[in-house]
Amino acid sequence: MFNNSDLTISEYSATPEVQRVFLLRIDVIETATAKSADDETLGKLVRRRLKRIERTLGNRAGTLVHALPNGLLAAFDTAEAAIHGACDMQRCCAAIPQLPGTRVGIRIGIEVGPADQRKATTASAAARLAACGGMDHIVVSKEVADALPTPLRQKTSPLTPDDPAHSVLSFDWQNTVLPPVPIPAQSRAPVAKPGASPRTTRIELRLNGKTLRFPGNRRIITIGRDAANDIVIDSSEVSRKHCRIVIQNDSYVLVDESTNGTYISPDQGAPLHLKRKMATLDGAGWIALGQLHDRSSKRVVEFTVRKYTS
Repeated sequence: MFNNSDLTISEYSATPEVQRVFLLRIDVIETATAKSADDETLGKLVRRRLKRIERTLGNRAGTLVHALPNGLLAAFDTAEAAIHGACDMQRCCAAIPQLPGTRVGIRIGIEVGPADQRKATTASAAARLAACGGMDHIVVSKEVADALPTPLRQKTSPLTPDDPAHSVLSFDWQNTVLPPVPIPAQSRAPVAKPGASPRTTRIELRLNGKTLRFPGNRRIITIGRDAANDIVIDSSEVSRKHCRIVIQNDSYVLVDESTNGTYISPDQGAPLHLKRKMATLDGAGWIALGQLHDRSSKRVVEFTVRKYTS
């Protein structure tokens, strides 16, 4: 019903029939040069960057593969689109003011793998690449660099001088002017097995028995006590900005940002308690804010993820 573990994609096998996907591992990290900010303040700084990254992902026609506590795993169809997305993410996060004595930024690793399999190799490799470069870096594998157009490939350089094979490269995003990338008319759908029909989904949300309507291009739905939220639940146990649902193609990730936590109860199975964590919504059930309410409560949001085959 729920999946809050890393989603992964297997190692790329170089055959022309295999459709490739370019995976970005994005981590929000913090360093303290003086007395660090308190945990609540740091949490807000991290979430602010995650929201900007999510918006950038949608603008660049990327796909959210999985949400992490302090980052994302995202996919793009081409190396060029992946680099454009990574540069935009670095630039939008670099524009956020820093606190004295504390610096928060992002690191990005990009690896390539097959789009139709899910094993650990490619996602783990992207995570290792991100960790190699540290804050403000975009690190790519040689395979990703080779897939870039020549002008972009020339912006890569070995991350360390003792890497004669150029297997790990840094991309100079700060000194690169990128032309606009046209966004496809249709967002990338999950790759189906040979002979199978493409699958798409949508999420339906209900409050007090009424179906809630949102624009089809909505990427984030906020829930909380504050009247500015998309879904407002006026209760003392609900935080002003309690949680949000991040929508990216066939992925629906609930992100808790509250004091008391969020409970996801499936129609079948045990409830899942989230506190400053994330989980993927699937099937049907209900979301309770602050306390574990049953489905009949007026303080729960019911959800159904409907699957369609065309």
